[in-house]
Amino acid sequence: MRILVIFTIILLAMIMSGCLSLLEPDIGAFAEQTVYDLNRYLKGNLDENQLIDTYVHLTDLATSSDAEYYGSMLLNLFSNSASEVELISYGETSVKSPQELQQPPSWVEKIYTLNLLLKTNTAKTSDSFAMLIINGKPYLLTVYASGSSIVCYPKIP
Repeated sequence: MRILVIFTIILLAMIMSGCLSLLEPDIGAFAEQTVYDLNRYLKGNLDENQLIDTYVHLTDLATSSDAEYYGSMLLNLFSNSASEVELISYGETSVKSPQELQQPPSWVEKIYTLNLLLKTNTAKTSDSFAMLIINGKPYLLTVYASGSSIVCYPKIP
């Protein structure tokens, strides 16, 4: 009888740990959706404000104007570098060696790296961008107050 109780407890623990993984966000789907939305924006099929509303996280002290400012900077970076983007790979950034990914704000749950192929009519280049997970949702930036200034994370080059 005692073995049956122990076996049941172990079985329940295994089932619960498997169920908990189902509650984690699907990073692959987030990465693909982000690239899909970026391509829609680059082709003129998605408004800049819609993209900013979706992928720029604001804290209480930051305003929508702050989000538009930093979001526009990021989108200009994409627009100036590509007419189309392709997802090469994605992965969790466990080693925070790139300077711009060090010391994330406390509300950033995880940081993933999106490795993208940036295509133009004449060239192809690759670059990496951060995808932040905040409250289980993907963001490209978070905008917040740091002292008396409004800043974004990660920093935009």
